[in-house]
Amino acid sequence: LELAISYEKDNDKIVSCLLQKKGDAHEMCDEYDDAIVCLKKSLSKGTLIFGPDNLYLSNILNSLGNAYRSLRRIEEAKYFYTESLKIRSKHNDLLSLAHIKHNIGALLGLGRGLNVQTLGKAFYCEAIRIKTKALGCDDLDTARSLCSLAQTFIHEKEYKRARKYCEESLRILRLR
Repeated sequence: LELAISYEKDNDKIVSCLLQKKGDAHEMCDEYDDAIVCLKKSLSKGTLIFGPDNLYLSNILNSLGNAYRSLRRIEEAKYFYTESLKIRSKHNDLLSLAHIKHNIGALLGLGRGLNVQTLGKAFYCEAIRIKTKALGCDDLDTARSLCSLAQTFIHEKEYKRARKYCEESLRILRLR
């Protein structure tokens, strides 16, 4: 990627895309600080090329939110997720909205207090509703959100409710 980036200095679109891929690769390797550097560069170039409301940028913003969430830098993660949500809402892309709502639910799950936890569950439920409608009730992505919602109930010691969502998630996984 480094070599490709150096050869493509005149083509900001390709460089932005490569920087995003490099940032995502750093994130997958748990190299969050390096991921953030690449993703911010990608966002800067992408904003100049595509304008501020492009779906491509919402993916970069989401990746930045993921990296900051992994570092438990809640406020930064919330900012980038919120910006991604704004763009995705403008485009009414339901599935990408479901993904960002799932991520916001996960972020809120790191917070403290009943209101934060309740809001996190609401985001998970909305993600599940959208995914079920768009992908069906037997999709792996739906199972992922069900499992995350169950985890929230486990943290709250609501084990019967958690079990219900775990069982549904496992039912879907067993279909594969």
